[in-house]
Amino acid sequence: MWTMQSAFHNLPTVNGVMQKNGREFRARDVRYRADAGRASLELDIAGAYPPEAGIKSWERRIALDRGRRVVVEDRYALDAAGRPVELSFMSWHRPETAAAGRIELHHPDAGRGAATIALTYDGRIFEPRIEAIDIEDARLRGSWGDRLYRIVLAGMAPARAGVFTVTIR
Repeated sequence: MWTMQSAFHNLPTVNGVMQKNGREFRARDVRYRADAGRASLELDIAGAYPPEAGIKSWERRIALDRGRRVVVEDRYALDAAGRPVELSFMSWHRPETAAAGRIELHHPDAGRGAATIALTYDGRIFEPRIEAIDIEDARLRGSWGDRLYRIVLAGMAPARAGVFTVTIR
């Protein structure tokens, strides 16, 4: 079932390996801070993946600048440069590649005052892939509507270490 796979959540796929299920596969060193203008979540997600992913370290930082943007930053080191990393983002807004490094998410009510959201990333590192997922389960359809979209930022080359930044505004 696709809804139970981490590739269909807002998580990386590393060397073709998804996050593993079970209590022993979890984030560590979780830190949260918030004030009136900003909130941030920092965590080590390396332990959420099995050994075959080959992760030495993976720090994820998510920062919310209230009313302005969300920034997702990943810093990682792998045992070896195997397969390129893929970053997945799920959306019920219809995505469209606007330019290299920019995907626009269109609200179903676009044109009636609804804002377009932009997801920006380094277009020299990632190539986007957009997948439409028709929702067949009635309970999910009640929450998400008829369709969801999976945005995959597929790394163009394997690397042993790196820093990725994705901004949503």
